[in-house]
Amino acid sequence: MLVMVLASVLALQDRSPIPDPAAQKESERLIKDVFKDDYAKKTPADRAALAEKLMIQSRETKDDPTARYVLLREAQDLYANVGDLENSLGTIEELGRHYVVDAIALKIAAITSATKLAKTADDHGRLAAANLRLAGEAIQLDQYEMADKTVQAASAAAKKAGALAIVIRANAKSKEIADLKSRYDKLKKARETLTTTPDDASANLAVGQFEATIKGNWESALPFLAKGSDAALKAAAEKDLAGPKEAVEQAGAGDAWWDLAEKETAAAKDNLRSRALFWYSKAEEKLTGLVRAKIAKRLLDTRLERISRGTWVDVSDPKLYGVSQTPLEVGQRKTPLTKLPSGTFDGLTLRAKSKGGDVHFGVQYEPEVRDMEMNSLTGRFAMCHLEGTTWKSDIAAMCPKKDEYIITLLITDGEHVFYVDGKEVGRLKLINDKIIGLQFYGWVGNTQFDQIKLRKKE
Repeated sequence: MLVMVLASVLALQDRSPIPDPAAQKESERLIKDVFKDDYAKKTPADRAALAEKLMIQSRETKDDPTARYVLLREAQDLYANVGDLENSLGTIEELGRHYVVDAIALKIAAITSATKLAKTADDHGRLAAANLRLAGEAIQLDQYEMADKTVQAASAAAKKAGALAIVIRANAKSKEIADLKSRYDKLKKARETLTTTPDDASANLAVGQFEATIKGNWESALPFLAKGSDAALKAAAEKDLAGPKEAVEQAGAGDAWWDLAEKETAAAKDNLRSRALFWYSKAEEKLTGLVRAKIAKRLLDTRLERISRGTWVDVSDPKLYGVSQTPLEVGQRKTPLTKLPSGTFDGLTLRAKSKGGDVHFGVQYEPEVRDMEMNSLTGRFAMCHLEGTTWKSDIAAMCPKKDEYIITLLITDGEHVFYVDGKEVGRLKLINDKIIGLQFYGWVGNTQFDQIKLRKKE
């Protein structure tokens, strides 16, 4: 959570103001002249193709903020007009990263537009999921009335889609929002107290606990907790704010938050553990012996527990790959999953083990287009795509050299996030938002695969 918050803060600092309308018109004239033939085509497929061209141009246009803004604005309009909600929202995310825009207002407009075009159960399912995500964003901004409206919209869309799981999630989120709004309203008094009495211990505790255990906003929470009336939270915050550089002290800071997390449940436990993991991650590689083993286990168990959330379908049975022996064993011959289970999937996790000696294997989740590779000899993980007849690396990360790995891919809003042994090793924004297929193959040695699971997209 802290990494996400820091990234958001840095991104906000780098944002440009919305360009002057006159300058926008000038850039728009140039863009429509360059892409005149594309703008003349009116079919939904042509409009979507033009939107993708403009998105590519926006990524390459780094020295002209006005042109990039208009390219993104045009792409978003095109996606919205053809009912491509995911890419429309993704483009708004891109606008929000570079410009001072009201991203939530833009997303509401995009979802409203998509609602008018929705016809199928899949359309309504996408609307439900989009509204749920927007509710989460509104919560982070303490906009609880907006969060409640979007979660109600999510529930309505989910019912039209016949998506019971999303209806249940929406109902749970609605209760969460009501509880958070009540807490936030009570918090106002504490904030008012601090304006006149900044050292009030009870008020500092109230604000600090809300920011830390409810919101996970640690940079904001720590100064309040350090001045608060809870001795354990105060001590942990003081250790944290000291910014320890030595591994033992970093581990101690992590232990303080971990011990507090053990006394909590739900979001509070998760957020406190997040802060513990922040310090453990800094300390792990510099420690030895039992302390390192303890931290490594806590890191792995917590990361894997978080990754495992959702509804997963087991596809470990070798018979599903046309293979008889158990567990599934793969060499140089490509071994595909004969047929994906019914439904749409946006996550993949598996355990890969060497069958004696070093291995170098690949897992394709967009067959013949995109894969994940692992080389136990070098400890190198890579995510690659096929360009012509050549596989090219998009992401590369060095991992411990070992004979067993747990590899995971989660896709959210078109962002592909890769994990090795529960640790994030890279992410990439792509158009595809689901697992298209699954096949294994190797270059060196034989690899056994088990615990193969696909996460249902909700």
